[in-house]
Amino acid sequence: MALAEGTSPVTAARKQVGLGFWLQWVVASTLAFSVNAAAIGVMGRLLGEIASVSIGFALYGVTLVVVAFLPGFLQWVILRQWVARAGWWVLVSGVGSFLGFLATGLGMNLAIGVAGGEDGSTNVMFPGFGVAFAFAGALAGSIQWIVLRSWVPRAGCWVPISSVSWVVAGLAYLLLTRGNDVGIPIGGAVSGALSGCITGLGIVWLLRARPDPL
Repeated sequence: MALAEGTSPVTAARKQVGLGFWLQWVVASTLAFSVNAAAIGVMGRLLGEIASVSIGFALYGVTLVVVAFLPGFLQWVILRQWVARAGWWVLVSGVGSFLGFLATGLGMNLAIGVAGGEDGSTNVMFPGFGVAFAFAGALAGSIQWIVLRSWVPRAGCWVPISSVSWVVAGLAYLLLTRGNDVGIPIGGAVSGALSGCITGLGIVWLLRARPDPL
């Protein structure tokens, strides 16, 4: 049952949040990650061909914004049927993901440095990547919590859920693409599905715990 933006679902609709919602969430996440992976791949090739630093920097910035906001937008398409003022999810998810990407980049560079460079010990580098993803996911989840806390009880649980999803999806992507080098479409789809499965279960659990319709 679709509801207009800004309206409140009835109690019966709230109780229907379950498998169908979760499947839609997984599909949305898979699609978003797949598109984002393809965009990053295209951007990488274009940056190698663009001589202008300013144009390359602008292209990188635009791509990063699209990659950050697309998952939240597709999730909003689903959420708007169940919660009021769901449009805020696009904003907090986009900002959270953007900050998470920056944190991931810094953390991964730090891990590479500690490991002695890109050819250093993977026993040091890979766990460091995991820590970077965990922190980034917690940061992104904390930004989303700002809106989520007005929708559901126990919204704080979303922060560790987000953190775990970033770790699983991020490490899976790195493994499947060999460090963003090969198989990028498959890596994007698999990591998106994994993220969607984890966060989808979390959001379903939180929405079903609401004592009253929003």
